Amino acid sequence: MKDTVDALMQMLFKLAYGSRKNGGNLTATDYNKHKRDFLRRGLHCTPYGGNYNRIAGWVVCVIGSPPKGTLTLQVGEPNLHVEDAHYFYGRTCRISNPKHLEIIEAFFSEHLAARNQPCKVDTTPMYA
Repeated sequence: MKDTVDALMQMLFKLAYGSRKNGGNLTATDYNKHKRDFLRRGLHCTPYGGNYNRIAGWVVCVIGSPPKGTLTLQVGEPNLHVEDAHYFYGRTCRISNPKHLEIIEAFFSEHLAARNQPCKVDTTPMYA
């Protein structure tokens, strides 16, 4: 469980804030503190409906006020998989990097494919 959640959280942080080199005027200490805070927030996952009373996809966001990073995952059939993914954090972009799609698919397969109700993934113990 930890590996797919950690990989997804690290990916979302990099999409939102880039590397420390691109972190603007943040010092290394501030950047690391900010990253630790981001990673400890946890994830909230909510399904959204489609035709014929089936789940069409999931909204996955880092918990915060407002949410710190949001993914929308379009689910395909017959074997459940992620057909498409978009990222929202002040801007919208389609996830097209194969490495990112692999991380998202692994997270989906392990945590969401068998679910049909909203859930929370607590990351606090992972980054204590």
